[in-house]
Amino acid sequence: MRIFLVKASKARTSPDFNIKSFAGSSGRLDVIARSILAALRLSDGVRENVVFLCVLEGPPNPPKLLRVVGSEVGGLPESEVDIGEIFLRLFKGEEVRGFHLEDKGFEEVVLEYVRDPGVEVYYLERYGVDIRDVDFPRGKDLVFILGDHIGLDRESEVFLEELGVRVISLGPRVYFTSHCITIVNEELDRRKFFS
Repeated sequence: MRIFLVKASKARTSPDFNIKSFAGSSGRLDVIARSILAALRLSDGVRENVVFLCVLEGPPNPPKLLRVVGSEVGGLPESEVDIGEIFLRLFKGEEVRGFHLEDKGFEEVVLEYVRDPGVEVYYLERYGVDIRDVDFPRGKDLVFILGDHIGLDRESEVFLEELGVRVISLGPRVYFTSHCITIVNEELDRRKFFS
């Protein structure tokens, strides 16, 4: 299983944003919508081996954990605005297939995975070990932690350091969160295909 965990420091936690100005009124939930599409959507369907997680830390009710399960969604829309409509429904308490909202914070989520012997946790950061030099273990779930458009705050980075979370890099350039997810998926797909 591939699990992407994004920490969204400004993302709204209620249905009080305007879908017509999605990026400007939602605390950049548009970044999260694009990341969901990057993590789960294929040209011919959905990645059933992927779970996308995002801890929403913006007002008025933080934190909220958004969980999108590839094996449950059945299908995904093509646009981030359509994903935004799903966010509105979730915040209003409606059920959406494959989408779940929980009261859970970043540290709690990370600790659950770090303590699980069947999981390896990685933090994507520019100055880590090159992903192409990382020998990912077979038979374990892989968790990749990313920041949003702002990046991870120093307190969270220290928390990950203290837990011994391995830092890996996609190279010297800084990419959008959604692009980082695409690159990781491509790298893992390539390894599986050519192994």
